[in-house]
Amino acid sequence: MAAGFASQQQPIPEHLLQEVKLCRSSAEREKFDNLAAVYEILLTLEHIERAYVHDNIGEAEYTETCKKLLTRFKACRNLLPSDVANDIPAFAATYRLECPAALQRIRVGVPATTEFGSGPSADHVKRSRHVMAATEHFISITDTFSMDIGDVDKLHNEVSGLMDQLNKLDDLSPDHISKRNVLKWLEVLSAMKATDALSPEQIREALMDFDMAYDAYKRQIWDN
Repeated sequence: MAAGFASQQQPIPEHLLQEVKLCRSSAEREKFDNLAAVYEILLTLEHIERAYVHDNIGEAEYTETCKKLLTRFKACRNLLPSDVANDIPAFAATYRLECPAALQRIRVGVPATTEFGSGPSADHVKRSRHVMAATEHFISITDTFSMDIGDVDKLHNEVSGLMDQLNKLDDLSPDHISKRNVLKWLEVLSAMKATDALSPEQIREALMDFDMAYDAYKRQIWDN
């Protein structure tokens, strides 16, 4: 039986035994290596910017690390395709990398200790903390809606916290679209019971409103 079974087996096609190559050429491999390097730099730069704002890293270490990362970024940027090199925010969005502080630092081109002088002012630190907190709230809320979650008890504190942080930022006028859209849904959630949930239609509308609010917020905060 064993011999008969073996004789009935079909040979494995040769193309299925061939090694699968992730890159078709050395140039393509180099391109992906460069993209990966920029992704890593943005991720690390975002981390140290947040650490500096929260006073979790010393000025000297922050400045040295930031300078090295900015130098690496400039070198990598020269090796990227022009469409990527000319629009790093789009690159970050494509790969779902939320790094507003890193993008701002790259836009300025020097560490915060150089931009604001050694030892950032208390006002700057306070503003940066509000910006970071608001950004984290935006990301958390939009992620929740993206997963079709509309539970009031999961959303109310986040939306309320976001509204609180936005109101602490002088960059945003009282009628700024980010504040208007967030307040709209805060009022909706506040009128509901903790055990209630938004309908699927409300979730879709809320996601669109918060995406619009977040985009307007980023343009106002990071482009000015």
